[in-house]
Amino acid sequence: MSDNDIDRMVDRTVLMTGATDGLGRELAVRLGAAGARLILHGRNPDRAAAAEVTAASGHAPQIVLADLSRLAEVDRLADEIIARTSRLDVLVNNAGTGGQPDGKRELSADGNELDPHEY
Repeated sequence: MSDNDIDRMVDRTVLMTGATDGLGRELAVRLGAAGARLILHGRNPDRAAAAEVTAASGHAPQIVLADLSRLAEVDRLADEIIARTSRLDVLVNNAGTGGQPDGKRELSADGNELDPHEY
């Protein structure tokens, strides 16, 4: 990130889905170091990037948990976000919902088709 990008992230509230691994985890650390207030989503609390973000920024992110393949959890997550903050400046939709590596059709517990493609 350039110095201008870093200046623009100070005091911005960022919600990032899929922040427990890979690109999402790395971006969470970078945004935290840039001064963003982070709300990080994942399914597994043990994989949350909280310690890395705190080390990079000095501020602990908020962690929210939900399995986005379950519509009831999506609704609950939305309610939780509304309760935690009055505004979002940035939304990073990084969560994947799974799918079979061989491209076979897979359904969520709610009966919705999961995307078989890995991006």
